[in-house]
Amino acid sequence: MNTKETGIERSLMRLDAALDAFEAALIRRKQTSETVETLNREIETLTEDRSNLAQELDKVRAFASQLDKIQGKAGKRLDVAMENIRAALESS
Repeated sequence: MNTKETGIERSLMRLDAALDAFEAALIRRKQTSETVETLNREIETLTEDRSNLAQELDKVRAFASQLDKIQGKAGKRLDVAMENIRAALESS
């Protein structure tokens, strides 16, 4: 084997190593892209969930506000009824 063939073999080995490194980089890039796509889908899902939860919270707050108003009215009616009962009992 002469030095020319040895030089070619070394060059081929370096080319082979460079191609292996390139292939590994492509695989890493593909995995990174897939990871980014997965994260983007998760972000979309979480954003949609947050929006739905915010709407539900608004409904619950509105309902709680209605309950507070009803409770206030019921309390006033009970106060009036108790006053009427006291007045009736005192006048008897």
